[in-house]
Amino acid sequence: MNVSPVISRPCTDSATTRGRRSRTLMKIAVAATAGVLLAACGTGAPSTQTPSTRTSSTATSPGPSALLTANPTTSTPSSGASPAVVRQAAGTYTRAQIPWGQVGSAWTGVVLVPIATSTKTDPGATAGTLYLVSPEGARYAIGNTAPGDYITDVTPDGRRILITRYDSRTHVAVTQVWDAQTGVARTVATGMEYGHFSRPQGTAVIGKVVGADGVAHLQRYGLDGRLQLTYSMSGVPIFVVRPPDGQSLVVETTTGVTVLSNVTGTPLRTIPTPSGASSCRPVSMWTSTQLLVSCDGTESGGSSSDLYTVPVAGGPITRMPQAEVQNADGRSGFGFVGAWPSSVGVILQRGTGCGNGGYALVRTDGRVTALTFPEKSTSVGGPVVLGIVGATALLSVSNGGSTCGGGQFVSLVAHDLVTGASRPLAGPMAGTGALHGQPVVLGAAA
Repeated sequence: MNVSPVISRPCTDSATTRGRRSRTLMKIAVAATAGVLLAACGTGAPSTQTPSTRTSSTATSPGPSALLTANPTTSTPSSGASPAVVRQAAGTYTRAQIPWGQVGSAWTGVVLVPIATSTKTDPGATAGTLYLVSPEGARYAIGNTAPGDYITDVTPDGRRILITRYDSRTHVAVTQVWDAQTGVARTVATGMEYGHFSRPQGTAVIGKVVGADGVAHLQRYGLDGRLQLTYSMSGVPIFVVRPPDGQSLVVETTTGVTVLSNVTGTPLRTIPTPSGASSCRPVSMWTSTQLLVSCDGTESGGSSSDLYTVPVAGGPITRMPQAEVQNADGRSGFGFVGAWPSSVGVILQRGTGCGNGGYALVRTDGRVTALTFPEKSTSVGGPVVLGIVGATALLSVSNGGSTCGGGQFVSLVAHDLVTGASRPLAGPMAGTGALHGQPVVLGAAA
């Protein structure tokens, strides 16, 4: 399954800012969900704005009409077939009503807070509710969240949800794992600025922790809160991609990109930098074995990026053919920094100096067109692609904030890449309050 974890950045850092990109936030990306930001905005403390994911999941799915159906659908079984599958319509439901057999790709985890979009209040300062949201917009309440809580990861089956709470008074972040079936949360680590499940099963958590020596380390904690492993690397960890088998981690540090063993924590190999590039960074997993990387060119001071794939297990780095389209989508100076496979072609994301870059669709027949979404957004380049399932793009739409930092009031929207139809699933556009932080899309690789 092709997967690719992203999302709008907190502060002014952008997933699409390249060349002189100042990544003030650390992120850990997983094959199924977007990256995890672990560093601080400005002073080194976690941002009071919520980090978001850099990548998103892509999986085989029903056609777009099935994902965007507003009413519950019931299949009629033939004689001797399994019982009909009933999908609940958009609305709010209890935790006990979650249809666990249906939870998977195209479901999302969100935190909703009851704030009107006309106010200037920070959603992060308000208590809210944790939900699992179906592709039809059915919202299942898991439990009540405290001010500052935001989601950083969800297991592919939706049963474990990772929450980070940042206390602006103590400047301490607390990592909690929620059991979505019982609504019970347990604290796993204190001081981990931003965490992520170390494997798709959600049996441990990895994140950046600053030790007593003032040095930042990438560490793994068990769900019992005990330290399991400190990873060995040179430089400060910036961004991590987890291959779907969970046996290794691809870590970008201040000194380069290294593949680490997720068993021993020791380095296995380095990711090569192609000829003509000044530096590379991991973006997501392109396939179960191929890493997608974005590399800065040497021209224009390294401000233009291209996309490459490279085997995690070792091998040559290869420039993506889709990146050869040059100006066909209005590319100008910053190159391409992200890509998602879909059932209708490959979606490319363009770099920009501030905010979220624009998108292009390289169709299966080779045609290249600019991809525009009907939703209005204050983010540069429009909505943020969280994940693509089949021909449906799951988007984060921000309104009410700055053009570079994203909006205060975030909605989750499903967009059909074939028909162009969109439907809000949660947030102000769906009349359900505001989302705190970016939604996290389920759909981890096997």
